[in-house]
Amino acid sequence: MLNTVSNAAYSTTHIALGKYEKSKASTSISFNDVTIDFGIVNPINGYRYVRTGDTVHLIDDHFYPLLSSQTGTLVARELIASNAVIEKLVLPEQTLYRDENNFWHSSNELNPDAINETLYHWKNSQAFGVHNYMQREPQADISVYLAGDTEPVQFYVTDIDPWLIIARPDLDIEYHFNLEFYDHLLRPGASSESAEELSE
Repeated sequence: MLNTVSNAAYSTTHIALGKYEKSKASTSISFNDVTIDFGIVNPINGYRYVRTGDTVHLIDDHFYPLLSSQTGTLVARELIASNAVIEKLVLPEQTLYRDENNFWHSSNELNPDAINETLYHWKNSQAFGVHNYMQREPQADISVYLAGDTEPVQFYVTDIDPWLIIARPDLDIEYHFNLEFYDHLLRPGASSESAEELSE
């Protein structure tokens, strides 16, 4: 957005701002000490009016739909940042943790493959949607300890019907997953247990 081209520019002293600004609560974005206020769309050329300081510009209308939508549209669909390193994962039924020799263990003595599968899903699984947080009674809580952080990241399971919802109230967002991810993310070894049951 900072590099977008201004198709035309006008001084605010030479135009009637009321004709170009939105009548409802203004949408704006700030970069350091520069604020960009969004106005209406020019009906002739489809460009949007934006104001920075004493200047009104006409720009391509790519940014306003994103900024005026839910916060979740701007958020990555993975639970954990791609460069984050998980040190410990406290799940509803068990805990996965790394020892001083960099080996992973679990409180339920899972095999290493099950642990690795769960860690993989926590780093790579994508929600099918990220939405603004809706307050519900938490059904379970999860603590994710990341390398370099003293406090864990707190997640809460807030729904499992018809899909799995994992919430981050501190960021005012929640992740929506298909229900199959309940086992992938919250029940390490569950898929192998199911396979064993079928083979018996």
